[in-house]
Amino acid sequence: MVDRVVQQALLQALTPLLDPAFSESSFGFRPKRSAHQALAQASDYVREGRCIVVDLDLEKFFDRVNHDILMSRVARRVGDKRVLRLIRRFLEAGMMWDGACTERHEGTPQGGPLSPLLANLLLDDLDKELECRGHAFCRYADDLQVYVRTREAGERVLASVTRFVEGKLKLRVNREKSAVAFVEERKFLGHRLLRGGKLGIAPQSLKRAKDRIRQITRRNRGHVKVPEMMAEPEQLPHRVGALLPPRGLQDASATAGRMAAPQTALRHPQTAETHQDDSRFPAAAWCARMARVATRAQWKRLVAHGGQPTGSRSHEPSMVRKAKAHRPCTEV
Repeated sequence: MVDRVVQQALLQALTPLLDPAFSESSFGFRPKRSAHQALAQASDYVREGRCIVVDLDLEKFFDRVNHDILMSRVARRVGDKRVLRLIRRFLEAGMMWDGACTERHEGTPQGGPLSPLLANLLLDDLDKELECRGHAFCRYADDLQVYVRTREAGERVLASVTRFVEGKLKLRVNREKSAVAFVEERKFLGHRLLRGGKLGIAPQSLKRAKDRIRQITRRNRGHVKVPEMMAEPEQLPHRVGALLPPRGLQDASATAGRMAAPQTALRHPQTAETHQDDSRFPAAAWCARMARVATRAQWKRLVAHGGQPTGSRSHEPSMVRKAKAHRPCTEV
């Protein structure tokens, strides 16, 4: 706990000194900068006709940082040797691994308040190199994309940037994940850039959001209390969770009605269309709609197979299982 307090104090003292010199195309972990601004700048580059992206992936960046190179960058702008000695001690602090303390010879403490600032300081050399070459790029922490007009130019940029990163910064570029491609074929900060600079959700992000919503609205959750279910959408990926209303602005009764909509769809699939008061909150309506679609598909299978569900017993609606369990013995 004490080391995090000291790191936070160092961060607050060093940020006004280091941050103003960083590149305008760097957006990660900086005051008054966000991922939305990075996406907006990337959209402007694509709108200008730069439809080819050089997507550079740094392999295990926070674990590969060279301490000597990083401290030389810090010493350029910080003259107090006490501060330099303190930062060095943080970098070389041991790690607990399987109950034993191991020495750290490279990398930065992950999760520490000071690590993002040190990472931006190290990668600022790469930003300045790209600016000197006149490239259009966006960087958010260790996510870097350079936008060019032709694939040939992209291949040259990827080769030269890789040499710079591995030669001067002593970092590793993941050649399997790095690529030169059209902008719509790659993702950036969970989004996909389309022709004309439009933004869309990346397929991988959309799949994770759907899987999480299916987990929240699964049919065997009758034992879950409404307040607990109300809190779960906040654990969705933030790009989907942002579609939900803020908790402070939610009306308790209206929220309970919205969260109960999937359960109502299970009981009465034919009348589930009446619960359509979620137009203002697309994510809540999406949860209810997905539950209705799954339930209707099961009811169709029941009708098609003479009331017998297909597949395993878990595909049978709960109301059908309960009816079978309470069926009188005399019934044929």
